[in-house]
Amino acid sequence: MKKVYKHMMNCTLHTRLMMYFSTLVICAMVLATSISYISSYKLVEKLAESFSMQSIESVIDNMNDVIQEAENLAALIESDSLFQKILETEKPMDIRKQYSVELQYDFELYRLVGYTNNSFGGLYVLGRNGLNFKSHNVTFQQKDFCAEEWYKSVLESDSPVWFAPQFYSKVSKSIDKRYIAMGYPIESKVSGEKTGIILIEFESEVMEYILEKYGNLDNGVIQITCDERVLFHNRDTDIKKNKEGSIFTYVGKLNNGWNIEVYIPRNILLGGMLDLGIILIIVIGGLILIAMKITDTISSTVTNPINRLIELMDDAEEQGFNVRMHVRYKDEIAALGNKFNNMMEFTRHLIEKNNREQENLREAELKALQMQINPHFLYNTLETVIWLIRSGDGQRAIYVVTALSKFFRIGLNRGRTIISLREELEHVREYVKVQNTRYRDRIDFVIQVDEEKILAQTVPKLVLQPLIENAIYHGIQEKESGKGKILVRIGLTNIGKIRISVEDDGIGMEKEQLYNLRQSLSGNEKVGFGLCNTNQRLCKYFGNEAAISVNSICEAGTIVSFEIPAGKEDYDKGHIG
Repeated sequence: MKKVYKHMMNCTLHTRLMMYFSTLVICAMVLATSISYISSYKLVEKLAESFSMQSIESVIDNMNDVIQEAENLAALIESDSLFQKILETEKPMDIRKQYSVELQYDFELYRLVGYTNNSFGGLYVLGRNGLNFKSHNVTFQQKDFCAEEWYKSVLESDSPVWFAPQFYSKVSKSIDKRYIAMGYPIESKVSGEKTGIILIEFESEVMEYILEKYGNLDNGVIQITCDERVLFHNRDTDIKKNKEGSIFTYVGKLNNGWNIEVYIPRNILLGGMLDLGIILIIVIGGLILIAMKITDTISSTVTNPINRLIELMDDAEEQGFNVRMHVRYKDEIAALGNKFNNMMEFTRHLIEKNNREQENLREAELKALQMQINPHFLYNTLETVIWLIRSGDGQRAIYVVTALSKFFRIGLNRGRTIISLREELEHVREYVKVQNTRYRDRIDFVIQVDEEKILAQTVPKLVLQPLIENAIYHGIQEKESGKGKILVRIGLTNIGKIRISVEDDGIGMEKEQLYNLRQSLSGNEKVGFGLCNTNQRLCKYFGNEAAISVNSICEAGTIVSFEIPAGKEDYDKGHIG
């Protein structure tokens, strides 16, 4: 659980808000859907029970009407004096007379059947005296009905006996149909003995029609049973399964003793509810998608301003903290945006103030460097001039004073801090002339320029003189004997930059000295004031790409170089300290 929480907290705020809102919406919708589905199921269940009871009552009433009419018709015949009398007499021996009697009573049965509302397939009176009568023009089977078990069961009964549907008629030669039969015993009003039975047969389609017409349960099962045997049904089902998986069960009896059973199997009802469930799922799915879109929109109103604030923070440094967040509303994000704007304004003022202070500091350092150069250099040069005059070398003295005059004129340059490379080279050339006089021409000074137009490039003043001075004092002066060479190279690189290097063949530096000097140039230590000051001014004017690089081999010499972008020509406006 902790891992899930940690992973979730590492997600973006927008993702987390989407997860929170989506979870809440989905849970709410699932809960609402579940409640709706359960409520709908209960309602459907109640409606199914109510409708089932109405259908059951209609089926029972109509079937009982048929049963009651059959029993009433049998009772009417049983009490008819004509049939009472004929069944008590003996069967005529004369065939013609027997035929005449049967025809007379057949017509009577036909007349009685005409008074009924139902189409009974056959109405028979079967006497124990051997006389058999029928209501329709059918042919009796050639058998002794009195010997049949079903005949005996009716005769022995004191009430009507109903027989389950079976193929073929019990007494007549019939086509292949299912018949329902009812037997009714005839009791003599005189002797009280059973003189025969009344058999009423009708096609099972009568009951099936009632079941089909009034038992129209789309989700239920109605069965007419007798002794666990299904006589009629509106669905092909299994009684045991119906009883086990039903949400509603009704068991009643018809007037003839048959059972009527009604079941609403759960799977049938659920099958109807499945469509509702699918519709609810589709609706909920659509609502969830809509809710997620709305959630995304709402989340964006929170996260978009925050993301915009992050972008502004990323852009702040590149744009000099001159970025502002547009605030339109008055919510918490707007308050944060106002604080951000105030912070940017305050930071910009601090940076401007710090830049001014740094500029003033570098200007002071440059002046300090010039003051450091001027007194010592002037003092040493004047001593050299005095020495030349005393030795009678007036021409040499004039040469030195002239070089010194040009050196200071270029160095002052009417207070400008930016000069061209041509002026800077002239400045160091006069400086080397003076120094060569002091060191008795030990310095072999050479300037190599690839293209003349490069000399129009502007640079901060005094960027070469400190490098030449270091080459003289820390390189050539320390050599035990012989001349030393200082080579100034100025040329274009492959990528279009101007590379300036000062090379000397002096004593070079040990690895530790070189390491300390490089650390100083990177700003970690303060070693070599003039060199560090020059490096800072180059970076200030041209960027960090113009930082000074130093390479040196002990007893072999030193190379100090830097690269500046080409194109800053005739620049005389900025003030670089």
